[in-house]
Amino acid sequence: MLDLLDKCAKGIPFDDTFEFKDAEGTLKWVRSIGLPVYAKSGEITHLEGTFQDVSEQVKREEELRESKTYFSLAMQGANLGVWDWYLKDNSVEFDARWCQMLGLDVKEIPMELSTWESRVHPDDLESCYSDIKAYLDGKTEYYENVHRMKHAEGHWVYILDRGRISDWDADGNPTRFTGTHMDITEVESLKRERDHIFSEFKIGTFKWDIVNNHVEWDANNFKVFGVDEKDFGNAYEAWASCLHPDWTERAQQDVQDALQGSGGFDTVFRVKTSNDSPKYIRGVAKIERNGKGEPLFMTGLNMDITAQYIAEKELERKKEVDIHQAKLASIGELAAGVGHEINNPLSIINGYLKMLERRIVEAAAKDEKVSELTHKIGQASERIKNIVKGLRNFSRAIDNETSEFSLKEVIEESVDMLREIYLSEGVHVSLDLSGSKDDFCVLAVRGQLQQIILNLIANAKDASEGRENRKVEISLFTEGDQHVLKVSDNGKGIPSAIAKKIFEPFFTTKEVNRGTGIGLSMAQRLAGHNSGSIDFQSVEGEGTDFYLRLPQHIKNTLAPDLSPDSGPNSSNEERKYRVLLLDDEEDIREIVGFQLENMGFEVYGFATGAEALESIESGGLQYDFVISDVKMPVMSGGQFLDELRTKHRNSYKYFVFITGGTNIDFEDPSNEFKDKIDGYIYKPFSDEALGHLLLNLADSEEQVPAAALAKAS
Repeated sequence: MLDLLDKCAKGIPFDDTFEFKDAEGTLKWVRSIGLPVYAKSGEITHLEGTFQDVSEQVKREEELRESKTYFSLAMQGANLGVWDWYLKDNSVEFDARWCQMLGLDVKEIPMELSTWESRVHPDDLESCYSDIKAYLDGKTEYYENVHRMKHAEGHWVYILDRGRISDWDADGNPTRFTGTHMDITEVESLKRERDHIFSEFKIGTFKWDIVNNHVEWDANNFKVFGVDEKDFGNAYEAWASCLHPDWTERAQQDVQDALQGSGGFDTVFRVKTSNDSPKYIRGVAKIERNGKGEPLFMTGLNMDITAQYIAEKELERKKEVDIHQAKLASIGELAAGVGHEINNPLSIINGYLKMLERRIVEAAAKDEKVSELTHKIGQASERIKNIVKGLRNFSRAIDNETSEFSLKEVIEESVDMLREIYLSEGVHVSLDLSGSKDDFCVLAVRGQLQQIILNLIANAKDASEGRENRKVEISLFTEGDQHVLKVSDNGKGIPSAIAKKIFEPFFTTKEVNRGTGIGLSMAQRLAGHNSGSIDFQSVEGEGTDFYLRLPQHIKNTLAPDLSPDSGPNSSNEERKYRVLLLDDEEDIREIVGFQLENMGFEVYGFATGAEALESIESGGLQYDFVISDVKMPVMSGGQFLDELRTKHRNSYKYFVFITGGTNIDFEDPSNEFKDKIDGYIYKPFSDEALGHLLLNLADSEEQVPAAALAKAS
């Protein structure tokens, strides 16, 4: 202060601020102004001035300087440049950091709007001004835009630009627009990489503002859902409207469960598509909550998992089918054992019944009542025979070998097996073969075809539940080059809303534990494997007709048309055909022997393979036919056959198996006897069937494969 006074005394005025201690010893900031006062003579006579306490003003200036320092450090730390746009003259102030991001020198660039405009990518400039206008029109809280700007070195830099009006004139018009400028090139690069990955793997992102019910989807999300962005309403309801009707309730319940719970959201749902093709999406999200636990935001991903979902369901379906097939195999094994035990005594019943009938006729003492009773016994045994015959084919349900066979025969077997069972449940099963002019030969897998037929009949039976007069009607006819099996029920029909779904795996309208939903799906698949198809027609309230369509097949080889009534010696009276008959059951030997002798054969019966071999070795007889049971104690039919083929091949001409085993399939290429035998027949069999088989062999010029022989049962 003294220095200032000394200078002022010499004629130098002053205006300065300095610290000053008042009478109480408090330091204050003081502004002092001093002027010299001159006399007329020109000499300085005294000094005049002011003394002002400016402590508060100095304090505020210091705080402002500190704020600017902190602001500068913050902008530098956040990598933000600052710009001020003065709207009246379009002048702009860019700070050093703004320039640095673009490789520019703050001292050399023009401080005007054109400096910014000239460096914005031409494709991005329009969106910048569009966002500025939206802010100025009050549509957004602040201006924000991401655009590219050209660096001084020639490459493009991604800039996040934000700003707000910072000053207005007296009329309330904006005069100053202030904002920040941030280089987000690295972030944008990562985002673009993420978007590329998400696009490749069909992943979209979403954010749902739960309080305001506003949903934001990224571009990938629209692709995932197959929705046009302009058609999306940006609300929860817009998402819900994309859901497939069958999945709407479940998916929305999953959302509500997530909002009410404490965890996140993770579910799978199906969405609608323009061509109704299946599309499945997995939605995963986290939920932000306030201090009270109330949901605020749901942020997450939607992933197209259609291929994965269908593959998993197909795997599940295959597992269910495998389990189903395993059950069929177990039932088949049981059926085989039961069938074998039934067929032998049934053969005895049938055989003795035939003998009894012949003796009644021969004695000319035919009693009508006895005839009626024997006829009823015959009918009952025929029913048992047909059921066991069905079990035999059912036990081969997992067979995958294609062969030619009569569709008519398989249908008759299936109906015979089920008719009595269903009748006990109040379901009348009728079979109309009036349109059948032949055997309806097909080339297919017999066991698979029977699975289809049994499934269609069972499905029709279930559909008729609740009707007073439950019925299933089955018919067979030809359309063009296809054989058609029609299975009709008088149930309630199939509603049009689910008509397209009935062949989908696991779809069922039955109650829990009443059905798996794989029956029709499996039937359709098996039909396709056999070059066929399944379709249906249904009228609600009246019933449904299912159609199994299979291509016609022309037999490659036709069996000789021989009359079973003509005996083997009708044209060869000089000698009888000699037969070795091997069966461990005495009654079977007696009955079959009686049948053969009645047809003119010379029969030698044996109870064991050892006895038969001993007779051959000691007697030296040659046999035209060897007829042997398959399942026997001590030495089986297969072991006996091997002994003959190895040691006594010249002792016989033709070898034929007879068996009651329902699980033996001589036509199976893997069957060990397929190339070793000349014929086979299943118990119980008629005189005519056995004679027909042997006559075919006897009239052959050379031994023929078993597959070409006539088969009767």
